[in-house]
Amino acid sequence: MSVRMMTWVLDEAPVNDSTQTLVLLCLADHANDDGLCWPSIAKVAARARCSESTARRSVRKLEEAGLIIREGISPGRATNLYRIIPRREPRQIDRVGDHFTAKTPGNSISPADMPFGAPVDAEPCQIDRVGPPTLAPVTTNPGVGDTPTLAPVTPEPSMNHHEPPAAAGGSAIAETTSRIGELETAVRAVGLGARFDRLSADDRTTIDGLIDLHGVQALAAHALTQHRPNDPARFANAWIEAWKALPVPGFQAAAAPRPACTDCDNGWIDADTPCPVCRSNLVGRIGGDQ
Repeated sequence: MSVRMMTWVLDEAPVNDSTQTLVLLCLADHANDDGLCWPSIAKVAARARCSESTARRSVRKLEEAGLIIREGISPGRATNLYRIIPRREPRQIDRVGDHFTAKTPGNSISPADMPFGAPVDAEPCQIDRVGPPTLAPVTTNPGVGDTPTLAPVTPEPSMNHHEPPAAAGGSAIAETTSRIGELETAVRAVGLGARFDRLSADDRTTIDGLIDLHGVQALAAHALTQHRPNDPARFANAWIEAWKALPVPGFQAAAAPRPACTDCDNGWIDADTPCPVCRSNLVGRIGGDQ
């Protein structure tokens, strides 16, 4: 849980819809101080007291508003990886006489919003510090000739209890996305138009493993054999079961068992006579010798 992100959601996030606010608050509760979080839709829906479809719709609205961005799939968890983007409502500036005031809650204002050199009538506002800690002057016995000493200001510790994604996770996600993109290109090349943008995290993991096993071209060719002109596949996950049924390269199926026979003992009628059913390959040879 990031106190900074939750405070921003409660005090400053430009969200008017109550359900979207709850969903954004759930994401902030799972986020670290960099805004990264990866809860499942089921968990978000349960904590926001809404259905999973409503939770997905709210997440999509927050993405469209630019308050969160999707950065791929969380390694090892098969859930989407989101980053919260804190921002405030745009402020309107009114000119009153020779002074400028800002239309914001509490009348807080930043000098960056004012024309250069204009006097500002605004109450001081608290500024969130992002970056390394600064040093504040501290004096033990203030007086003439005292030399101030500097003491580090320690930022408030984070209450985030989640492990951040592994450093190599980003490259693994990018590699999977690239390989599935190659498969989509190969499928388009053979004349099929199924969509790959609706694949779930589990489907992407499964297809990535099938690419390792069979290769892009083999999967595209097999998808073409499954094509039905009157009822074409709309989404790529329709081919997953057919791809799973492909024989493993290099694997040789076991030989068919010999037909059962009740006239012989393990292929021999007697010590010198092979069974014509079980050992037909020996009948002519042994018969010729006799």
